Amino acid sequence: MSLRSRWQRVFGLDLVLLHAPSVWDFREEIIVQGPLADVIPSTTEFEMYPIGLTSIAAYLEANSYNTRLVNLAYRMLRNRDFDVEARIRQLKAPVYGIDLHWLPHANGALGIAELVKRIHPDAKVLLGGLSASYFHLELMENPAVDFVLRGDSTEEPCRQLLHALREGKPLESVQNLTWKRDDGTVVVNPLTFVPADLDWIDVPAYDFMLHAVFKYRSFADFLPYIEWLRYPSTMLLSSRGCPYDCAICGGSRSAYRAVAGRNRVALRSPEKLVADARLISTFSRAPIFMVHDPRVGGVARGDRFFELLAEADLPNELVIEVFYPADRASSTRWLGRPGPGACRSRSNRRVPRSARPTASFP
Repeated sequence: MSLRSRWQRVFGLDLVLLHAPSVWDFREEIIVQGPLADVIPSTTEFEMYPIGLTSIAAYLEANSYNTRLVNLAYRMLRNRDFDVEARIRQLKAPVYGIDLHWLPHANGALGIAELVKRIHPDAKVLLGGLSASYFHLELMENPAVDFVLRGDSTEEPCRQLLHALREGKPLESVQNLTWKRDDGTVVVNPLTFVPADLDWIDVPAYDFMLHAVFKYRSFADFLPYIEWLRYPSTMLLSSRGCPYDCAICGGSRSAYRAVAGRNRVALRSPEKLVADARLISTFSRAPIFMVHDPRVGGVARGDRFFELLAEADLPNELVIEVFYPADRASSTRWLGRPGPGACRSRSNRRVPRSARPTASFP
């Protein structure tokens, strides 16, 4: 290995993760956007990136792959003169990952993919997320897209991909990967990496975010949404997948089964969730929003989480979402704790009785 190759392996980037605005050319075009729910803190350009980008980056860094995250949507909203092309030209890596998790990003994600391919024609472009997983074959028709990693937990498959590319190994062994051979033939590897729980990774990966700001000497690249500095919030991810099967939801039980190969909800343990909240309290007093109903996984799991949270006695306010009204006993146990770290709930969806689990939570 040459001295330059050794230097690149130690100090160079292995992967750049890019988050696009929902509409690539929103600064030039007049666009009439639809309504946006109050629970979403970002604008209609959806500049808030999926928290899975942080867990991917943290997992890769822990496995000796230098990974940088750049929120292009935030930078474009913050400064209308921000030169996206110049920024991408500065970022040099063998692989550029672009999230296409929420479907509104279809235009923006593909716009960024095509720009990256024009600026760095020898680099590989990787897409991921639930929407990318569903449309993986259609995305392969775009010349700018080389890979799609399918599923809801692509941290380990992404490591496998980077390892195969670095070492020149066959791509057939990379789990969850859709890719093209040199002759353009599309190959769909089996979707076999579907972890049973969320305790094996840091998600959201706040430790990574804190050190990456200093490592890459940029604060603006990592900010999640345009008003975060004025109205900050943080997040706990309770689970991936859902036990409910609401017909209107792209993240329903049957949707996760079809798109991500997930037959059971992957839960983060109450102990890990409270450890995450403790970490948040060391750098922020902002409210903590817990994604998914605490009853996912069973009422006993919810009770255990709130018991541990009360013992931690953190100063942050906790905001929870409930998918259907909680009974009086649960409300008293969960919401009755006074003090600065009080909890409040937000019911942002109503689950029909036919969609609720009838016996036990997966």
